[in-house]
Amino acid sequence: MRTISGIVNSNGSISAGTGDFNVRKESTGLYTITFRPALRRVHGGSVTQIFFSGGDAGDTRDNAVIAFLRNGDMRLKTGNSSGDASDRSFTFVVFGE
Repeated sequence: MRTISGIVNSNGSISAGTGDFNVRKESTGLYTITFRPALRRVHGGSVTQIFFSGGDAGDTRDNAVIAFLRNGDMRLKTGNSSGDASDRSFTFVVFGE
């Protein structure tokens, strides 16, 4: 079993992680994460937005969703409480072989 995980800043830069992935910011709120090397099989993945302002931790409609998850990459979208694409920091984890 292999785990790929990380914390990504809203500008697409890597804040922390396992070191076996790259991030490309495609457009507002849209990010592609490439696994190095690719997984032979994906067992699952998860992503969530990190709300950095503290206090009440934001609105539950501020979110991150996985658009696709494949052996070699994943794409995710982050958005604000109005449902619009918005650059947000996030954390992710992917499990596979």
